[in-house]
Amino acid sequence: MKKKLLALALILALAVSALGLAACGGTDFSKTYDNPYENKDFAAAFEDEKVLTAQTNLNLDFETEYGASRNSNLCVFNKEDTDTNLVTYKVYSFETDSVIATFADTADTEKTVTYDAVYAGSFFVKGEYHDVILTVKTTDPAEGDSTTEFTLYNADGTLVGTSEAMPVLEIDTIFLDNDYYRLNKAGKFEKAGSRAKNAVALPDFNEYGLLLNGNYYYVNNVENIFYVYNDSFVLTNYYELPSYADLVFYGVLNDGNILIQYKYVVAENDTDYTYYDGGDKFKVITQIYDVKKNEAKEIETVCIFDNLIARDSEPYGSDIKYSYGNSVENYVELYYITNQRIDDNYKVVSLKNDGTVDKILNNLFIAQDEDNPEPLASGKFVVSIKDGSKYLVSEKGNIIADITGAYYNNKYIVLDGKIYDHDFKEIETYDDKIWDVKGAMNNSIVFELKDNEDPDYGKKFKLFADGAFKDVTLGEGETLATTWTDDTSRYYVVKKVADETTTYTYYNESGVAVLTSSVRLYYKGTARNGKLLLSGYDAANEKNVNVVLYTAETK
Repeated sequence: MKKKLLALALILALAVSALGLAACGGTDFSKTYDNPYENKDFAAAFEDEKVLTAQTNLNLDFETEYGASRNSNLCVFNKEDTDTNLVTYKVYSFETDSVIATFADTADTEKTVTYDAVYAGSFFVKGEYHDVILTVKTTDPAEGDSTTEFTLYNADGTLVGTSEAMPVLEIDTIFLDNDYYRLNKAGKFEKAGSRAKNAVALPDFNEYGLLLNGNYYYVNNVENIFYVYNDSFVLTNYYELPSYADLVFYGVLNDGNILIQYKYVVAENDTDYTYYDGGDKFKVITQIYDVKKNEAKEIETVCIFDNLIARDSEPYGSDIKYSYGNSVENYVELYYITNQRIDDNYKVVSLKNDGTVDKILNNLFIAQDEDNPEPLASGKFVVSIKDGSKYLVSEKGNIIADITGAYYNNKYIVLDGKIYDHDFKEIETYDDKIWDVKGAMNNSIVFELKDNEDPDYGKKFKLFADGAFKDVTLGEGETLATTWTDDTSRYYVVKKVADETTTYTYYNESGVAVLTSSVRLYYKGTARNGKLLLSGYDAANEKNVNVVLYTAETK
């Protein structure tokens, strides 16, 4: 089982092959990027990987509309009145364990107010997520035209502002009509100003980009002009490319300057060209536009740029820091030019702010797979090979073990009847002719009998947790309903039917019961603080049931 968060966050292409390892003697991962287990962003993502120990019953007879999200501590519930079809929405905070806002449709003889959407999301600013609530409300009067209003609220339910058009959430700023809002010292969004008018036609708010020196930029792609604005959206300078510039690429560097590359076709007999393709000769110009000095400097072209992400940019730079720490200034995908031909295979490199390549991040080994190396523990990685094999590798790039076909999680590696730690030291053995792995949860392993003809099949299981086996024997009328949630692998569920009464008991990874319910609850997501939302419908009592599971540390 792959570690879900790592697979999601490590989007950068970097893979290893056994052939390359054997031939080259290993590649030092520690020189490629920082130890992720010493990275605060990486560590924060795993704060919720603890064993569940407690629960909270929400006593909220509402249906989950938008469940828990790893980027947010808010979720939305709704309930429709079957007589009037009017809907009431409640926004729940996993941080305060309370409903922080309620929005309800209303109708009378004069007007009907309908909430077309109530959305609880998050806004990534300065390396952290900040929750917001957005409502879309339509007012339909008995006489006259209907109107739509967009309203934004802070995470505690306090009003940010209202607009006639859809709010724009752009990097560090929220735009409502012509006003813009930023975080104050208290962590709430408040009005920072109104966009100033100037001689240049103003772009839409969603067309601005943020430079890392506090300025904003806008690119007129038709005329190839780069406009630079201050934080009050007043035009300060601009840079215009030649009229013949074609196929323009640009990206914001980590120092706030802009890398620009463009090309143009030269005459067939011209000897001054960069590469030849499709019967044409192309000249490629690469520049760094210094925003403060308002001047561009040409640099030597050895490649064609395809993608650039500055480490401190938001929100995508967080993936760079998550994967590489501070060892990469700018993540860039490019195609090298060799003998005036563009290479077929792209490279992923670390680029300095002056446009020079610091180091190559992919193709470190031959026969690499598309998958990325998974940090399994401090200084330990799992690498995948094109032929389907997998290897446990040290941060120095040395193979520790072939773990092809293994189950692995935050604590253990299970392979061929043996259980290992992350150093591939044997902890325990089991008879793999009798027992099979049913599920590898985050911190434990569930085993089941292989032989479905065995009278104990479906009744006896083994749980390997906390370094030891624990027998799980189901009683009369009990079945193992599931061993993991949709994507968190945090608990297993035992269903019991006796005297026409059904109960479900939820066990944490150590085999301790944390919740018993007469209703089957299903996983509805994990909040940013690590709490899990479970929801179900109690048909007997015609009501919704919502429960939060968490660790004592997150309460």
